[in-house]
Amino acid sequence: DMDCIACIPPEDFKADRAGRPCLWPDEVSQYVKQANNNLRQNKRSIKVSPRSDEAKDEDAEHRQAYIRGIEYASQAQSIYATGSESAIQCGFGFWKVVLRITGANKEQEPRLSRIPKWATVYPDPDARESDFSDSMLYFITDTMRLKRFEQKYPKATKRSFTGADAERAPGWLHG
Repeated sequence: DMDCIACIPPEDFKADRAGRPCLWPDEVSQYVKQANNNLRQNKRSIKVSPRSDEAKDEDAEHRQAYIRGIEYASQAQSIYATGSESAIQCGFGFWKVVLRITGANKEQEPRLSRIPKWATVYPDPDARESDFSDSMLYFITDTMRLKRFEQKYPKATKRSFTGADAERAPGWLHG
């Protein structure tokens, strides 16, 4: 899918026309842009509805207002647009909820955060539903320099990486 988005022709197409100039027109981006523009024009938001007999409309409205405040503080529309654009292009798009420390008493407030690289997210391996609606956790991988690792995780028992580590985990260690 991503080769098509990037206008990279299939291997059999390139092999058939080896040594000759060929045109590979972009026929997909217009549809991706149309879908993305529709999402940007029609703002997305989380909707809270009362479901049980004990639930009240007033409680749902309070929760809706709280969530709207989180979305506003997080600039959620750009986060939703990034995740939706990725989902339109390749079928996967993600964002996450993080806790930010605010105030003098170190209160925590939830915020939405973008995950720009969809390929770094691995869903719960124990999820059974095809849409992963029953997943409990996701793994997000990212690269980081060794000095940054030492600053961020000072209590980590592994302090240096050797050539044996690179052989054991190829693709994980680069310098």
